[in-house]
Amino acid sequence: MSSASLESTERVTTVRFHRPDAANALDGEMLETVERGLDEASRRSGVLIMSGLPDVFCTGADLVAVSSEAAGAHQPDYLFDLWTRMISGDVIVVTHVRGKTAAGGVGFVAASDFVVSDQLATFALPEMLFGLMPAMVLPFLAHRIGARRAHTLAISTRTIDASTALSWGLVDEMGERSDVLLARLLNRLCRIPRDGVAPLKRFSADVICSTKAARPHAIEANLSRFADPLVRKRMAAYANDNLMPWELNDEGGRDE
Repeated sequence: MSSASLESTERVTTVRFHRPDAANALDGEMLETVERGLDEASRRSGVLIMSGLPDVFCTGADLVAVSSEAAGAHQPDYLFDLWTRMISGDVIVVTHVRGKTAAGGVGFVAASDFVVSDQLATFALPEMLFGLMPAMVLPFLAHRIGARRAHTLAISTRTIDASTALSWGLVDEMGERSDVLLARLLNRLCRIPRDGVAPLKRFSADVICSTKAARPHAIEANLSRFADPLVRKRMAAYANDNLMPWELNDEGGRDE
């Protein structure tokens, strides 16, 4: 079964992540579907909705897959450029979050124009627990909620609830009937002349957001941490034995 689906009408284009066996961890098909969704929305509706499962939107990199790759095989530039297109392109991107969002999933949220969530939505950056860092996410997250809060969320690895995300500006609208909120938002977005969208988003990306300057640093930091031998041992222990990093010793082995 496909890990993502794409539907398109003259009114809206929708991408749905559907990888329940991996908590909607990202794979190549999901990223390619988002790119195709942006292409389709650019041609037709001008609006892209991204959504996931009822209990999870997206949990970022698939650590099971990444831990089994050869060191250096991980290529983050495609994802960074996809988020850059989301914040600077000619499509209005709306993300509908229900349940859990973590790591790279937060990157998709941060790169969206609007975020609608239910009351059970949660958001976290757990990368530091493995010795990784959310280097790719931080430029987009800082643009959305401010550098201080982005740093706090990264270094604390804490999970914030929907109410906190709303107060921080990570979520724009939140409620029990998030589907109703989403429909109401779409009614307004469909009235916006499309010719004004790209100029505004490019201006915002160039003048307000620093993602272009951050790109080489973010990619280098991401590659460096994913290639670190100790980090790879932690990821492998989690992927193969379901062991959390704090259950391991300083060499990445299991404490007896």
